[in-house]
Amino acid sequence: MMIPPYIESMPETQFTVFFPPYSVLYRYSCSANGRLKAEIYGEKRIIEMLLSYPNVSVYYFQNLYDFITDLNHYCDYTHYIHEMNDYMTRCFADGTCQLTEENYEEILNEIRQVKSLSSINWVISVLLLPAVYHHFQPMITSCKQLALRHLPPQGCKGQSHNRTVAEQLRP
Repeated sequence: MMIPPYIESMPETQFTVFFPPYSVLYRYSCSANGRLKAEIYGEKRIIEMLLSYPNVSVYYFQNLYDFITDLNHYCDYTHYIHEMNDYMTRCFADGTCQLTEENYEEILNEIRQVKSLSSINWVISVLLLPAVYHHFQPMITSCKQLALRHLPPQGCKGQSHNRTVAEQLRP
């Protein structure tokens, strides 16, 4: 890993590292491809390494379930609306969502336990069908195809049908 020498060479610099709030479709994709356990294990190893440095702060946004399960916040399964960037910046300033030696294992264990986030039935019934079915009905040939298709909500400029969560993210 190339990061430790960089961090070690600048002990007076405070580094902020964050894990962004990828959508539930990203978690589903990892699960469907058999990568979810490896992904979480990799996150754990990286977090442990980063937390060992006194000049590194680590923030974790992948457990913001209200946000990551609302596809109106995404233009694809990893790129989210700009209001989340504003929220994350405020978190960096006040310590919200910061991982510590005391809390990181509990947070990652919780992610492992939320099996519904990688369940095809949950993704289809709760997220995709109500949100986009009426727009894509002619193209749907099976539920699995729908779950695997990139379904942009309203673009990347923050437009969405339901702005309530995004509005709550604003100061």
